Amino acid sequence: MAPPLKYTWLKDGKLLKGRRLDPYLNTSIWYLNLVSNRYGSINHTYTVIVLGKPRTRPILREGLPENTSVEIGKNATMKCLAVASGTLPSFRWLKWDKSFTFVSKIKDNLIEGPYRPIDLRYYHSLQSGDEYGSEVTITNVTEDDFGLYTCYASNHIGAEYNSAFLSRYVRPTTPSKRDTLKPVFSDPDTLRRAFKAWPASRSVKLKCDAKGTPPLKYTWLKDGELLKGRRLDPYLNTSIWYLKLKGLAPKDAGQYTCIVSNRYGSINHTYTVRVQDKPRTRPILRKDLPENTTVEIGKNATMKCHALFSGTLPDFRWLKWDKSVTFLSKIEDNLENAPFKLIDPQYYNSWQSGDEYGSEVTITNVTEADFGLYTCYASNHIGAEYRSALLSRYVRLTTPSKRGKKL
Repeated sequence: MAPPLKYTWLKDGKLLKGRRLDPYLNTSIWYLNLVSNRYGSINHTYTVIVLGKPRTRPILREGLPENTSVEIGKNATMKCLAVASGTLPSFRWLKWDKSFTFVSKIKDNLIEGPYRPIDLRYYHSLQSGDEYGSEVTITNVTEDDFGLYTCYASNHIGAEYNSAFLSRYVRPTTPSKRDTLKPVFSDPDTLRRAFKAWPASRSVKLKCDAKGTPPLKYTWLKDGELLKGRRLDPYLNTSIWYLKLKGLAPKDAGQYTCIVSNRYGSINHTYTVRVQDKPRTRPILRKDLPENTTVEIGKNATMKCHALFSGTLPDFRWLKWDKSVTFLSKIEDNLENAPFKLIDPQYYNSWQSGDEYGSEVTITNVTEADFGLYTCYASNHIGAEYRSALLSRYVRLTTPSKRGKKL
């Protein structure tokens, strides 16, 4: 095209003169838009969509940190990556007591945990675009360093954590036969656990752990096709030894096949997953809660109640019965004319974990009048269930006097 070429840029049909954040924007150079000379002109239009950053707690990548093995005296590094976070996340690394082999739930305030926080000087922060990460290096590893580590990421919206083990590296022995190099499943029972029926909205973990000459490659299929992700879990990791499906929906039902391969061969195993709709049922309470409790006068006492299932959100009420009542044969649903008092809900503390619900009541500054039978009464629009326990006085054991010597 004959020079001189003139470049002109428009935004929404109007001449683009600048931007609030970029007042010196050059709109007359080649990498922008409308091109013309004395012989004619050409143009091209781009449509730009700007996506707002989601308001969410940190979402951590599955599979990180990874279980790591290291020789004593060497250094070990673990990495944690937040693939999404509404605001800049804060990372903390925790080393748990050796009695801990998994972490079921961490309270946000991390109070009274049998762990030690790792010194921040061993952290290294990572960032790539909107993804943030942290890695921790354990230097000159000793026997005390082995155990469970947790990466805990939080922002002002919430928190999430993943855990992994640091274990001692044992140098492998060279197998003598070629057949021993092929992948084999670590758990022989895996092949017998092919069917899983799971309630909707719960999570299920399909395991496919194998051993063999590294590197081992894991591939997951659903109904014979490569599994790339889920609508509710776009960051699903399908290249590790397990597949964790969170928040199950009916469309997650199907056949999931794990393929484990290395350069010597491959093995596979298929799970059939059935997703069951949430049952229509009254609350089903744990039979061992609340527990009979003893307490000294003037102290506080707490009783807990736990609903394992409930068709809808249950309502919890705590009842204190007249001292003449020592057991309950049946409670009418309307609870009319019964010799009890309803405990003020300000002394309740309710909680929820997945589809499980619970309530605990605290009796403060216990007096003689507080002793007796207590009932946790849980109900929904389908029905009700209750469990009871006794609160009684704690009597300190007296130390027997020494027997006198014979003269």
